Amino acid sequence: MVERDFMYLYKNRNNIYPNKINYHQINILFLIITFLLLFLGIRFFSVCAVFAFVLNIIVFFFLPTELIFCDLFFLLSLASIYKYGPGTVSFFTVLELTAIVVILFREKRLDAKFTIILCIYMCYVLIVCFINSTFDLLNFVKQIMNFFILYLFVRTVNKSIFNKVIIFYVFGVIASSIVGLFSKYIPNFYEYIRYVGAYIDGETYTRFTGLFGDPNYYSVNLILGLAGLILLYYKKEINIIFWICFICLSLFGFLTYSKSFILMYCGVCCMFIYVCLKMKKIFITSAFFLAFIGIFILGILGKIPIVNAIIERLTNFSDFDSLTTGRFHLWQTYIQYFIDNVTSFVFGRGLVVERVGDLGAHNTYIDYLYYLGLIGTVVNLSCLYICLSNNIGKKHVNLLNFSGVAIIFVMYFFLSMFFAFDLVFHIIIAWIYFKLDLKPKKLKIGG
Repeated sequence: MVERDFMYLYKNRNNIYPNKINYHQINILFLIITFLLLFLGIRFFSVCAVFAFVLNIIVFFFLPTELIFCDLFFLLSLASIYKYGPGTVSFFTVLELTAIVVILFREKRLDAKFTIILCIYMCYVLIVCFINSTFDLLNFVKQIMNFFILYLFVRTVNKSIFNKVIIFYVFGVIASSIVGLFSKYIPNFYEYIRYVGAYIDGETYTRFTGLFGDPNYYSVNLILGLAGLILLYYKKEINIIFWICFICLSLFGFLTYSKSFILMYCGVCCMFIYVCLKMKKIFITSAFFLAFIGIFILGILGKIPIVNAIIERLTNFSDFDSLTTGRFHLWQTYIQYFIDNVTSFVFGRGLVVERVGDLGAHNTYIDYLYYLGLIGTVVNLSCLYICLSNNIGKKHVNLLNFSGVAIIFVMYFFLSMFFAFDLVFHIIIAWIYFKLDLKPKKLKIGG
């Protein structure tokens, strides 16, 4: 269990590796310092973020590769405040680039197939951008960085670290959410994060976004985190940590007033009930199911305002377009654009272009076709496939292993994630969930 590992490390901190550096403990200490510096940075001095960045860069040169990735997953949700000031480029991007350079220097080799397909993709994007005069260096570099991060993670990280990656990811989401909760006490915080309001049943609600600036994009991380917690719970890796984190992420999710969150949350709850039934935890299954039904009924009766407001958002629609908050009309607009511009549909428009009607598609799959075209999308997916192919095998695939893929597939249908900085990390998380060995292990007393 992850909890037992932490307790063992703590109780035997003076006996473990007496002649070696305990990188895990030192790394956690540095992450805590980084978090405090970032929090101080948005409240007092922007230079604190610079100190945190320099600290992380130095630490990366000494950390084992798996801990570098753990740190990236923790800092992912803090990327929007990991900068010198509002409007500046996030240091997190530079941190990703540093991690790539450090790990490549250690590995000293690249797979031939990956190198070839990546070069083909780069050349294709550059040609399309040149023809359409839509080249943007920052977006181009981020595209290439994403593939390198994905490739290096799959090739260098052992399955034994998967559990810790999930925990660091969840803790990062919670840490960023805590900062978001304190935002109203921080002067000029709105310069960093954009908040979203919702008009529901005659009242205006402020939708919580963590540090993501958009409740729906924030919800993806909440749902993926909840699914990961359930998988670790099923593996009997966590127990107390599970309940604490599950409740925290659930509360943060309800504060978003997001329709996509509540619909996916119902799926996550069904997933948890299924897990409990497989583990023969009848009491927990019954209690959780009754609590879920009770909260839903109280929400309908108006006793729980947040739940009642979310139900109002889900039920107050006249057609499919209002149900999807105007997205269906946008999809139709882009589909019509593809019909009228077959060349753009086949070859794409490049990385920086005017959007159709100056409106985003709010659909990642349409985004891929719009920016890269059909040919570019196929090349991109081919590169993705090669990155995810490795020798970490599985003897048995559980239905639960597809949870991450299902979450991304559904939620990306309503979001424009093509340029999102957390896209590659979502893919890695889904890949980890797919590769997890979900055979529950028997707990050993005193083990």
